Amino acid sequence: MLCTGVKPDMEEFYLRTETIIEIEGTFHELKEWERSSPAISALVYNNELRLKYVATISTEEDEKKKITIEYFAFKEEEQINGWQDEWNELGTELKAIAQEMNIKTATQFKTKANKEKVKQIIRDKYPDKIVKGNATWSGESIPFNNSLQQALPKIIIIPAVKDASDESKYSKTGKSAFGELMRRLILPQIQGEKEYENIIKAISALSDRIHSEDGFKGINDINNKLSERLSRLIDAKANVKFDNPEIDTVISSSVGLRIVDGVHDTPIGLQGHGLQRTLIFSLLEMVGENEAAINDENSRTTIILYEEPELYLHPQMLRKLKEIFNIISISENWQVICTSHSPVFINVADVPKSLVILSRTTIGNISLKQLTENPFDSSEVGKIERDALRAALDFHPTVCEAFFASKVILVEGDTEMAIFKHCPSLLEYCGVNVVSSLDCTIVSCGGKWTIPAVGRLLSKFGIAFKVVHDLDRLGKTDRELADLPAIHPFKANSRISIIVPSENIFICEDTLEDLWNGSKNDKPYSAIRKSIELVKNKLVPNRLVDLVRFVYSDFLNESTAGNLSIYPTNAQTN
Repeated sequence: MLCTGVKPDMEEFYLRTETIIEIEGTFHELKEWERSSPAISALVYNNELRLKYVATISTEEDEKKKITIEYFAFKEEEQINGWQDEWNELGTELKAIAQEMNIKTATQFKTKANKEKVKQIIRDKYPDKIVKGNATWSGESIPFNNSLQQALPKIIIIPAVKDASDESKYSKTGKSAFGELMRRLILPQIQGEKEYENIIKAISALSDRIHSEDGFKGINDINNKLSERLSRLIDAKANVKFDNPEIDTVISSSVGLRIVDGVHDTPIGLQGHGLQRTLIFSLLEMVGENEAAINDENSRTTIILYEEPELYLHPQMLRKLKEIFNIISISENWQVICTSHSPVFINVADVPKSLVILSRTTIGNISLKQLTENPFDSSEVGKIERDALRAALDFHPTVCEAFFASKVILVEGDTEMAIFKHCPSLLEYCGVNVVSSLDCTIVSCGGKWTIPAVGRLLSKFGIAFKVVHDLDRLGKTDRELADLPAIHPFKANSRISIIVPSENIFICEDTLEDLWNGSKNDKPYSAIRKSIELVKNKLVPNRLVDLVRFVYSDFLNESTAGNLSIYPTNAQTN
């Protein structure tokens, strides 16, 4: 809405009781051609473009309800010496400037568009005539429907479920996702050809002939007859006007795509949603390749708004689509924004600030959390954490499930996952409500050094979590521990303790298997078998019971909740 000016529906106003929708957007890192664009130059403040979109429902009782759109910009107040809104009161110098633009009469000057043209010339050529004031929100000098709309990013929106032929309200902005992507592919292949140039020349020649006095006889007859009838009432003439059509728009609207499956030739709209979104995927891939090759710094920015990109795609294609997003977004001319419930699309290791978590707090209220700075420092230990997280995401993509959860337990690896997720009899034995416990997300970090990296991010986003990890002392003396390399698992203990409160850490001395004196070979399978055996014989060690209750402390049955016994978290306590 902000970038296109499309009006909301009546039902989109909050609870249908509010009468105003306000959307504020800040555009950073403006390109030189954008900063110097007549539509933007006067609106830039501190090298940023801040715009406010305001949609309002009329509230007058005697008028039909309607929605109006206004734009405001946060900019410096501007006063032009000698400026007046009336032509007759305008200073001589400013009149001369207006006449440079062929604005020579009071009738021509009274339109808002023409006044803005004069102001823009003054800004560009005669800046000494302008006095700047304080920055404030202003609705003046914002010709959105003309040049400003052309300067703002182009939007390609891909809703979660939509037929390719469906024209939703977003098509009011000009193009469907299919149409816009096809336009990006087809037009560059046509524009340099002789036939395209011939069409442009023919349309221009047709327009010149229509507007000439010795043009088409039929057109001249229409002009004469209309003028004759008008002259009976007022002193005026009529002339047929022909506006040159936007040929690129005409060609784009005529481009279609059909699917041939070897038997049938059918339009896209008759295909399933899976094929339709796969086609969008393929078009994006091709557009990305073309745009990356061109990378024209002076072209308009495009923002892809992709809703639930994981829908209808199998896992391999999801990973490929993510890589396409990465390739496309390398270009300064592209930005990709996804809403997703899939951990596949989260990239917190390399671009932690790209993640925005939206969650419902109470009815009608949504919480938004986003990092403002990189949480990983540049020290050796910070690099170890970041590298461990990057590796974990490659081999344990479920790590990112933590960002979708309300209660999280971070564990080192598969053995803990086996105990907590695949031993329901052990959970029942320890007094845990097995069904309710499914609300708790167990995250295998694929290694101990990933725990502080993930924990740091979860802390920044305000997501509650606990940690279970091994001590990894392995019988070494304090001197031997001090001499261990920085990447040794034991060294991660102190990093974890800095990030996580002690009451939320359970340290297994020395490893998880030591809690039941189990085998360290074939770990997950052995752990499951051992747990079943211990429960069957009612020989579950107290330390293992404490661990399970620590993990699922929020999901204990009422009969056992009062008997909670947390195993000591101090790493030096036996």
